[in-house]
Amino acid sequence: MSDASASPELGKRTDTTNRSLFDFYSRPKFYKALPISLQHLLAMIAGVITPPIIVAGVVDATPQEQLLLVQVAVLASGICTIFHLYGVWKFGARLPAISSAWASPMCQR
Repeated sequence: MSDASASPELGKRTDTTNRSLFDFYSRPKFYKALPISLQHLLAMIAGVITPPIIVAGVVDATPQEQLLLVQVAVLASGICTIFHLYGVWKFGARLPAISSAWASPMCQR
């Protein structure tokens, strides 16, 4: 941080220009939001379908069984995402959180 943008107090900035791509309460233009939304969609799908593919490879599943595992993972992810979004009684974050399988337990012996 240069001396011009930092005050004597550590961590305080005097430069208040906003350099972010989007503002917090704004609606971005379509051409700016499209690449970021596609990247998010691909990362989301990859996180959902990768664990069933790994499990199917470990247990020597047939292609039909592998397809069934992927379909169940996508369905379960959708149900859990709706649960997180709307909540049930005192459960659920009531936030747009994407739920997927967590690969960490599969990596342990």
